[in-house]
Amino acid sequence: MRIYSYIIDRLTLKTNEKFSKQILIYALGILCLGIAIFFTNHDARFYHKSIAVVTETKVIDKNKSVDSNHNKDIVFSQSIAAKVKNGAYKGKTLHLEKKKLTLFHFMWELTSLK
Repeated sequence: MRIYSYIIDRLTLKTNEKFSKQILIYALGILCLGIAIFFTNHDARFYHKSIAVVTETKVIDKNKSVDSNHNKDIVFSQSIAAKVKNGAYKGKTLHLEKKKLTLFHFMWELTSLK
């Protein structure tokens, strides 16, 4: 009987150790995932170039056109408002407007920075 109880005790101990190791591994994985999510949401200050979050978009105008291959296209004129997250203009809102140059070429123009 002593040998049997000794074997049962050792098996139970090994099972508990494995279960404890699994819990530790899962907890460390969840902790690393949480740190990664937090860091990616709060990492704007580590970038050298400015980062902005788009707060508003508007379609100003849309025009239908046909290209040289007889494809029907719709060209949109848009405006975007964005809040700067880092750099010298941190906290300011910038307004951009898409200007059409040709059918397929456009540029964004900064209209205001408040």
